[in-house]
Amino acid sequence: MQFVFRFRWFLLGLLIFTTAIATFFLPTALKPDNSLAIWFLKDDPHYRDYNEFHEKFGNDELIALLVEVPKSGATVDFAKKIKTMIRQLESVDGVQHVNSVFNIQDAFETSEGLQFKNLISPNDLNSNAELQARFDSARSNRITKEKFISADGRHLMLWIQLKSFPNFDSERTRIVHDIQNVVQRQSGFSHIPIGGLSVIYTALNDLTQRDIAIFFSAAYLLIFAVLWGIFRKLPLVFGAMCIAVIGIVCSLGLYGAFGYRLNMLTAMLPTVIIVIGVADVIHLPALYQSYSLKHPEESSEEITIRTLRSAFLPCFLTCLTNMVGFVSLAAAPMLGLRQFGIFSAVGIGISLLATFSIMAVLLPKFPPKFRSQSKKDVFETYLESVLNSLIRRPKTITMILGVIVCVSIVGVALLKIDTYTLGYLPKTAQSVRDHEEILSKWGDYAPLEITLKPTHSNTILTADIMAKTEEFRRKVLALPEVNDVYALPIVYRRMEEVISGKSTEPQPLSQPMIEQLSLIIDSEDLDWDRTSLNYRSNFMSVFTTEDRDTGRITLTAKTLSANQLEHLWEQVEKIGRDVFKDSATINPSGYGALYSKISQYIIESQINSFFYSSLLVFLILFAWTRSLRLAIIGLIPNVFPVVVMIGTMGYLNIPLDLGTAMVASIILGVVTDDTVHFLYHWKENEGHGLTWEENVKETFHFAGRSALLTSILLTGGFPIMMLSKLKTVFYFGFLTTFSAGIAVFADLYLMPLLLKIRYARNQK
Repeated sequence: MQFVFRFRWFLLGLLIFTTAIATFFLPTALKPDNSLAIWFLKDDPHYRDYNEFHEKFGNDELIALLVEVPKSGATVDFAKKIKTMIRQLESVDGVQHVNSVFNIQDAFETSEGLQFKNLISPNDLNSNAELQARFDSARSNRITKEKFISADGRHLMLWIQLKSFPNFDSERTRIVHDIQNVVQRQSGFSHIPIGGLSVIYTALNDLTQRDIAIFFSAAYLLIFAVLWGIFRKLPLVFGAMCIAVIGIVCSLGLYGAFGYRLNMLTAMLPTVIIVIGVADVIHLPALYQSYSLKHPEESSEEITIRTLRSAFLPCFLTCLTNMVGFVSLAAAPMLGLRQFGIFSAVGIGISLLATFSIMAVLLPKFPPKFRSQSKKDVFETYLESVLNSLIRRPKTITMILGVIVCVSIVGVALLKIDTYTLGYLPKTAQSVRDHEEILSKWGDYAPLEITLKPTHSNTILTADIMAKTEEFRRKVLALPEVNDVYALPIVYRRMEEVISGKSTEPQPLSQPMIEQLSLIIDSEDLDWDRTSLNYRSNFMSVFTTEDRDTGRITLTAKTLSANQLEHLWEQVEKIGRDVFKDSATINPSGYGALYSKISQYIIESQINSFFYSSLLVFLILFAWTRSLRLAIIGLIPNVFPVVVMIGTMGYLNIPLDLGTAMVASIILGVVTDDTVHFLYHWKENEGHGLTWEENVKETFHFAGRSALLTSILLTGGFPIMMLSKLKTVFYFGFLTTFSAGIAVFADLYLMPLLLKIRYARNQK
């Protein structure tokens, strides 16, 4: 440690220079992105299928606008206003096109034969009565009914198709805000609710941006207050704040340098680094004070070197265990969790280096005995009461701990694993209110995509495939979660109706009829280039690829959680296998298919990260103590708060989701901090031949006060995340706070009792 002390100014200058460089990359990191894609690895097969769907059919993120028809009925003026709004929406950079009852293509019998044109064109209407007649026709039209116009004709749905391009995720928020601005500028309409995935993600981004500012400022204010209450020395408080700044800026700068952007989880990085990164600051001044009392003959510089030397190993080990808890998230199959874990660990590691460099500069400035020892403080009084309880009532404490474990295990069995993105938002959020309004006035509207691939031919335009697609549609519509099924046979049935003047259902479409109708469609000279304005009138693009080798079936369903969606897909796939047999395969595609895999990944993330975190913490303790029994004893008190936390989640019905999936491994790494300091002094005292009671008292003297102070820091810092309006972040803050409180209880009560057993065996 003399090296650190001698080169403290150089190390501090190096850290300041690195921090200055990192600030250039902060703007990239501080732009939120909460899209589904951030959770999946680029080589994930489900993510590849998601991108393949986009290549074939374009972006499947649709934005729904619900427009209320005037109570007096539809008017030409109303239709023209809708048309104007559509034109303005399609001028937004990032919007592919807007489909509505006014511009959807329908089949018409003309003097030149069957042709496709807009179902309702306001420019061609001469009277309100004529428009109302078109509306009434649309309500029974199989292409538009309950897709673009409600059954009672009171509401219209506008579907905004967004473009698919490489940096869409980074532009989504801007696109949605532009769309919202266009809608807000419209006059003559009642409130127009806006729904869809993109709207939800934008709301998450907006709240994440809010959380970043709140977390950073609140964490700083709180840590300042706590450290001032502990030290009452402005230089020490200022030094701790500088440590936090260095850790945060360096980790976020590196995060931005990789092109990553904060999401609702990584927005917690500043708070995590502030709370955990400055925890060692508490131990160094406390040790400095203890050694100054023990060695009054030494100078401030000598006491500082002694403090740095004594604190380095336990601080390094606690930093290592903290980092292990976060780095273990790299074993998760989800990109967002990996990012959070790795860059939190980077920030904590940098904070340790900053701690020793800054404390090596600050501590010599203080004279020995800078804190009065004239009377006991509240911490020492509490530690004495803990010691007395351990000596007088060990069986009672053991029984209480046993009951807590048993009750927690029962709670673990009640734990639910699920993710519901819309549920992350508060009920007061505008996007949630709009969603509820659409449900109440229109019904379920969430689109889910399926691709259809024939196995015995290179086209879906066969009588067999078309007939089975219609059968598949009828059976899927019987599912309670499904509101509508939109597939290619709808267009062919509509054309058949126009030609024959009646519907031939349930008779299957014949092969000659399919070929005749296909020729008519081909004569429309449809444009398949998505960059072309003519692509907007390509009514076939939502049903099939240009070469007709892959079909697209769109379900309109309830907005479901990941578990519910996975269950729905199982039913849909079973129907598909029963109906199509070996003639074709159906595959859930797009956003819905990707989202349904999250629950499975959450389970894998929890198991993998907790297993590796436990293993690495155990190996660190074993390598340091060189005692298998001591390593096990050190691990048990840190697994204890995790078990209690998961049990509490079960009782409180807090699901294991994207945010809470990482709590267990993080808590295991964080709470090991006090355990390492406790065992470090315990092991030293064992060599001096102290009795168990003497050892507990001596260890409490050196490590107990610091353990309480760091616990106060953790239980005071993590609640900052409970200020978030995002439920999963709120739960993360609550669970980490709760676990930190349980952890200090385990260290002060459970750890000494376990060590007492070891003492008894050693004496025998």
